[in-house]
Amino acid sequence: MQNTAQKPQNGLLRLDPSTVQSDLWKQPVKRIHEASDLVYFHQSVALHNIQATIIEFCQLVSFQEVPEGVLDDSIVSIEENARNGSHGVVCLAPPTTVDPGFQDVHHPAGVRAVLKVLSFLEDVKKRCPPLEGPRRFGNMAFRTFHDTLAEEIDEILGEAFGPLFHFGTSTIEEFVSEAKYYLVGSLGSRNRLDYGTGHELSFLAFVSGLLMCGIIEPEELKGTDILTMFGKYYDLVKELILSYTLEPAGSHGVWGLDDHFHLIYILGAAQLVNFSEVMNGGDSRENRRHNEENMRQRLTPAPRSVLNSTSLRRYRTKNLYFNAISFIKKVKSGPFNEHSPVLYDISSSKPWEKISKGMVKMYYAEVLSKFPVVQHFYFGGVLFPWKDQATGKALPETTPEETGGEFDTEASPGVEDSQTFDARNQPTLRNTHGSQFSRRSPPVRGSVEVPTKAPWAR
Repeated sequence: MQNTAQKPQNGLLRLDPSTVQSDLWKQPVKRIHEASDLVYFHQSVALHNIQATIIEFCQLVSFQEVPEGVLDDSIVSIEENARNGSHGVVCLAPPTTVDPGFQDVHHPAGVRAVLKVLSFLEDVKKRCPPLEGPRRFGNMAFRTFHDTLAEEIDEILGEAFGPLFHFGTSTIEEFVSEAKYYLVGSLGSRNRLDYGTGHELSFLAFVSGLLMCGIIEPEELKGTDILTMFGKYYDLVKELILSYTLEPAGSHGVWGLDDHFHLIYILGAAQLVNFSEVMNGGDSRENRRHNEENMRQRLTPAPRSVLNSTSLRRYRTKNLYFNAISFIKKVKSGPFNEHSPVLYDISSSKPWEKISKGMVKMYYAEVLSKFPVVQHFYFGGVLFPWKDQATGKALPETTPEETGGEFDTEASPGVEDSQTFDARNQPTLRNTHGSQFSRRSPPVRGSVEVPTKAPWAR
């Protein structure tokens, strides 16, 4: 199958249903077996689709706020008396209902279907309360949550998306056979009781798949739709992290950007800039002055304001970057510059244009180019195939390893399979509309994992 993804007016990818036969749909399987396979991943249709989705989402959310009522403020609000002094774990109150100020009637049908699915996932969580008693390394009830989800996911996806799925001769069951992997994989590891950037990537892939098949019409999608879907998703996974005390997956400790997330910072920073200009050289001094004037007119907060409690309270339900910082301050004790030095340095010294562009470059280096993360990104036959983007031919494979049947998208902490990467010394990979990602050489298997230096730290 050739890469038949087409791009409507707003640039989001759309597959041509006439080229997708029913027998092409396949349950996603492992293709990245060792670090040397990364060179093939970087040539793949799958990575191209991921890159294009990130760039277009960032362009759509530019100068947009998360709609009122989407983000639950209680999940990220700081309550000092709710801390567990031993480990900084917050005792989360019972999940709240949907904010009465939130209305989804103005979203496209496909977006409303996603919100319905996320509401179902919230219901599954309520039916699987955490086991009582202190647990340092994750609550075993999280496995009950995943087991319950595995039994019901086909039915809920079929019910939510079936009426919207009109894709040639393909059936909704065939679509679900691929798409469910990415949704379930976005909710953390059942075996390791952890959550990390690979799981976050899996949700991006899930939404991208809905767009490629027209369940969400790309032409109808607005920035507020993206922020609503991701806002509800982030609320859900933060509740999972807090309720089941999930461990960070593959964390770099204090020298990582964040224990759990990265994409949330990309989207949040993109909300505060003209992302199209930023990714096409718009961080020049002249353009920065122009953008700063726009920001003053829009009352955009300065990067340093994320360190201010008053600003966090004001913006944490409007902006994903501020929401993520507020969550860190809720779950971690001590000075911010000590437990989150990378975010502290970024926010205290750089304009939003450099932060936005740097976050994208860092994502390619620290997530899409790290074997411990992407080794668990599986590949199906239609949505994210293991095929060469340039030729449409199948990419080479190494000898498969024994793998379990778990929907799993993040390596366990401590795996040492990548080498240090400096984005400044790599050639660039452009997607079809001119935006840039750095390309890296495949890492050496067995070398020590070291956090990548942030692109703006020069």
